Amino acid sequence: MELLDTQNFAKNLELVDKVKAIAEKKGVTPAQLALAWIRSYANTGDVNGLIPIPGATSASRVVENCM
Repeated sequence: MELLDTQNFAKNLELVDKVKAIAEKKGVTPAQLALAWIRSYANTGDVNGLIPIPGATSASRVVENCM
């Protein structure tokens, strides 16, 4: 799988660090930032009707994802 080969994996880890830094600046979790990005992107002409369906491992994560 291309996304998981060594070169792409390293680049993906760099992106994760950037997402974490942006989330920290905004005072949210990386998951909340990602969900907000998907929701905002869903309202563009490119992908009308895109709805994020987050997963959660606990009730507290469900609440967190709704914020």
